[in-house]
Amino acid sequence: MSQSDIINALRALQGEVTEKDQIIVYYAGHGYEVEKTGVGYWLPVDATPISIKNWLSNKDVGVLLSRIPAKNIMVIADSCYSGSLAADQKVDVLSGFDPAKLSEQRGVMVMSSGGDEPVMDGDANSPFARVLNKKLNELNKQTVGSVLYRKVRADIIAEVPQTPQYGAIATAGYDEGADFLFQNSGVKMRAQ
Repeated sequence: MSQSDIINALRALQGEVTEKDQIIVYYAGHGYEVEKTGVGYWLPVDATPISIKNWLSNKDVGVLLSRIPAKNIMVIADSCYSGSLAADQKVDVLSGFDPAKLSEQRGVMVMSSGGDEPVMDGDANSPFARVLNKKLNELNKQTVGSVLYRKVRADIIAEVPQTPQYGAIATAGYDEGADFLFQNSGVKMRAQ
């Protein structure tokens, strides 16, 4: 997807969903962090490493997400240097949780494939995508994102030299103590 495709897809969600919907935004592609500023960027298909013209900053992603009315939003970023998106606000891993309370809070969460580092690619899927898919298929009840993250992280750090990160995107309207709640009921997926 190009930069404008990503922006338009996130803007379209603003009018298509309600606060009761769950949104998962999955970005797999190139990423970059400007060392001097610590700002992370997604590099869509129309971006080049030598010009920031079509880069999409983590800040811009947060602003776009802040306008989506859903209370339950998860960004999964599988790209190099994607950990800077999770650095906005670290979140404690929840073990016990109240689904009713979580459904009332706005949880805008991010799980990244690595920290401030390059991450491994794969032939068909990255190691992160493969492990994430396996762990998602093992879910059989309501699960908070931080618990899923802990399982994914354990498998990834045992397999490859990268460390997934988990946090909240505070600039997108995160409520303190919130998390993403994976529900096992009628998931509708729309690929872009």
